[in-house]
Amino acid sequence: MDVLKKHYAFTPDTAVGYDAFKNLRLSTSVIAYTIANLMETDVIMKTDDDRYYFVEKTGTRSCIR
Repeated sequence: MDVLKKHYAFTPDTAVGYDAFKNLRLSTSVIAYTIANLMETDVIMKTDDDRYYFVEKTGTRSCIR
């Protein structure tokens, strides 16, 4: 999530691709597993062109910061 926040990836227009995650000190499988789990809970969303963005939820309303 910090990678997405650092790149200001909060909307589909500002979403980032795989390149944003390349300098993390984690294996590709750990990154993929983490992103998949966060997508299941709608914390991270994926665009049609395989880019990702962070959605922060407050209560029942979505709040993009």
